Amino acid sequence: MNTVEQHSFLVVDDEPQVLDSIYDLFRRDYRVFRASCAAEARSVLRQEPIHIVVSDQRMPDVTGVELLREVKEEFPDTVRVILTAYADLQVVVQAINDVQVFRYVEKGRGPEELSYAIRQAADYYDLLMERKRLIAELQQANVDLRKANALKAAFLDVASHELNTPVTIIKGMTELAADDVERPGGECFRGFVNVVQSGAK
Repeated sequence: MNTVEQHSFLVVDDEPQVLDSIYDLFRRDYRVFRASCAAEARSVLRQEPIHIVVSDQRMPDVTGVELLREVKEEFPDTVRVILTAYADLQVVVQAINDVQVFRYVEKGRGPEELSYAIRQAADYYDLLMERKRLIAELQQANVDLRKANALKAAFLDVASHELNTPVTIIKGMTELAADDVERPGGECFRGFVNVVQSGAK
């Protein structure tokens, strides 16, 4: 399956050259969207089906962690990746704890690391969607099973009632007939009454 048909990602950075570089690097394999600030990012997210968000940590209006926290709340299925200018352990810990960031990528480490991170994020997104699909199917199967059990119980209740009604009538009639058997001339019916009473038990 072609990756470009599967995955899209949004890169958020206030540096135009960074946006252009990432766009040129990934545009053949993914649907790449660009935003230079949080407001643009929100607009794209609300208009396009974005699978992955890659956000720079240091931006003028909000930090990457703050933006990704918003993304997590409004678009929880979107996989979140953060870019840092250097290995800031405090930022990484905050990103993991606050927004469950999937990965962090240090700027200046070369396109290979970012490419690997995006590919991993795309695979993780697919796993999330497959898990979501399986859970939905299981929930629907449970609903269908409960409906089937309810129909079965209702059928058995009706069937039991319909079957028992004529049997009860027959038993009552044979009990009356049994009284007549004891009277003169009723001996010829004794065998028939015994058979009916035995079958109705």
